[in-house]
Amino acid sequence: MAVRSTFAPSEAKALAIDAHDGVAAVLVVRRRDDAWIVDVVRFVDEDGAWTDLGSGGGTWGDLPVEWDPAATPSLGPMVTGWSSLDDEGLVTAGGFVIGAVDAVELVIGDRTRRVAITAGSSAFVVAVAVEDDQHWEEVDVRALDRNGAVIDSTAAWGREREAAQPGITVAQALALPDGSSAIVRGVLLALPGEPPMLCDDIDDGPPPRCRGARLRIDTEAPFPPTVVEDGSFSTVMLVVSGVVRGGVLTPAD
Repeated sequence: MAVRSTFAPSEAKALAIDAHDGVAAVLVVRRRDDAWIVDVVRFVDEDGAWTDLGSGGGTWGDLPVEWDPAATPSLGPMVTGWSSLDDEGLVTAGGFVIGAVDAVELVIGDRTRRVAITAGSSAFVVAVAVEDDQHWEEVDVRALDRNGAVIDSTAAWGREREAAQPGITVAQALALPDGSSAIVRGVLLALPGEPPMLCDDIDDGPPPRCRGARLRIDTEAPFPPTVVEDGSFSTVMLVVSGVVRGGVLTPAD
């Protein structure tokens, strides 16, 4: 039995699917005005019925929909996402590759799934079920050549971004000895009635929450609140200088 997804309306086109072991993901795109809307819709098999878990996507002005074998091989525009499955989670990645990429791997912790790129296509989607979210920071999407060698990866992108950004990540700050001074960067989560948190990543929820490493910010100073409306919310990247002790970041005066 198939359940039609509200995230894949009739004008959308499904370009790739990955279904295995009771989970599935579908890459769908649609055109709106002058932009491409890209969604990865996640599903789980519940007693023979595929249940829509929602989607996460992005908007691009252009997509490498037409495969160009002469282009330098790499990952192209893509999105990753997470859905909760009781005591498990479903991690997905979907989008496009550029040039002669033979396969794409999604690696999270000790789990790896590889999907082949269909001949003449640039689209891919991959789904991996995991026990919990403890390895979210280890997610790596990799483009492989015909010999299985890694051409490009999101982990490499992250290392390049990290080298260019000020300060250290929340996870790196937590690894420091208690009482260490540090400049820490992260995503601010400031929900009403709760202490402000600095997170390496955010889980959509609802409600939104820190995913992975987090630090409570010990200060009376006001922060821009995280506004949640109709299931969506906006986030702010923040760099804070202070002292790290026991999972708490106390900003410098």
